[in-house]
Amino acid sequence: MKNSNITKTTLIAVIVLLITGFTTTVKEDIKIPEVTKHDGIYYLTIDGKTPFAKGYQHGVALKEVIQKSMIDFDTWVISNSDYKNSKEMATDFIQKTNYLQDVKTFTPDLYSELTGMAEGSDVDLKTLFLYNSFDEYIAFLMEHKPSIEQIAHCTTTGVFGRTDKPNFVTHNNDLMLIFSNKVVVSKIIDTEKKVEIMQTSFAGIFAQNGVNNYGVAVGCNILVDLERNHNGLPVAFNNRKILETKNIQEAKEYLQSVPSAQAMNYMIGDRDKVISFEVTGNGNVYDVSNFQEGYTVHTNHTLNKNANKVRDITSTQPSTAKTVERLEKAASVLAENHQTITTQGIKNLKSTKPIRINEEGSITQTIESVIMEIPKTGKPILYVTNGLPNGDNYVKFEF
Repeated sequence: MKNSNITKTTLIAVIVLLITGFTTTVKEDIKIPEVTKHDGIYYLTIDGKTPFAKGYQHGVALKEVIQKSMIDFDTWVISNSDYKNSKEMATDFIQKTNYLQDVKTFTPDLYSELTGMAEGSDVDLKTLFLYNSFDEYIAFLMEHKPSIEQIAHCTTTGVFGRTDKPNFVTHNNDLMLIFSNKVVVSKIIDTEKKVEIMQTSFAGIFAQNGVNNYGVAVGCNILVDLERNHNGLPVAFNNRKILETKNIQEAKEYLQSVPSAQAMNYMIGDRDKVISFEVTGNGNVYDVSNFQEGYTVHTNHTLNKNANKVRDITSTQPSTAKTVERLEKAASVLAENHQTITTQGIKNLKSTKPIRINEEGSITQTIESVIMEIPKTGKPILYVTNGLPNGDNYVKFEF
């Protein structure tokens, strides 16, 4: 009996050593990509053969920036909530929502990628998950601290349906200052899914917006006046999945097939059109492209007249985060010029106040401006700024 116990113990030890050795070998086989900087924007190619490998590549390559991001995030949480630190908030956030479990259930590949990113950057997995869920934690905090809604500023626009001219999807990403100078553009190559993605995000975050080789592009806006859900997938995870689709219809079907955590607008374009979809829960997807044919605009209040609002952010002037003013400004420009507007014209629009946010004393500003140019044929182009757009400071990224 004693010898049997020794044998079992030895066997377990051997198995653990084999697993550890296998994991080490796998990690050693992962090629760490080179990171270059273009006017302050980090750029790298992610081509890992597995989801874990892709996350590990991101984590190791941007480890220093991610760790600095976690420190800045921790400071922000302490300053803007009652939590002692971001780890405490992450624990509470995960306990009070089903978001992490839904990621594991509906997008296990992205959970594996998140795990690889956490291991590669040597940061806490749960805190990194919270960091990736910033639209969701903003809504989570808003229930306890209503003034937090002041951070919602993002503006998306779409232009389409022009003969022999490209479509455009744009996104001014207006966020807390802790994201400044952490903009990342990743070229993601997935040979198994036969897709290449050129996406923007921040160090340690899956996806904010981008375009793929099929011409599918996405931008997004948080809908501050609608209630958040206690289950579903955070926005960053949905954005990545949208960027794995081949056309708008496939992207819409994806959104209809999964629960979504935060009420959001997803502006999705392909080579044919651009549609603005408001997503409010488990499969609830509404087409709110209610402008004239050829362009669409969205900011941070719902455009669905039948939506159940939990707060009104449009009744005061200037409205909260100028959501009405931004919508009206972009719509007026595109109503007049959408048939002839050029890439430079789009850059100028995205650099115009109040679409460009830079208010004195504000806790947020335009951290990056992103333009996805989608030609009828050929390779899409991504234009990104590191910080406030001025019409001339966009960096061009091509497949």
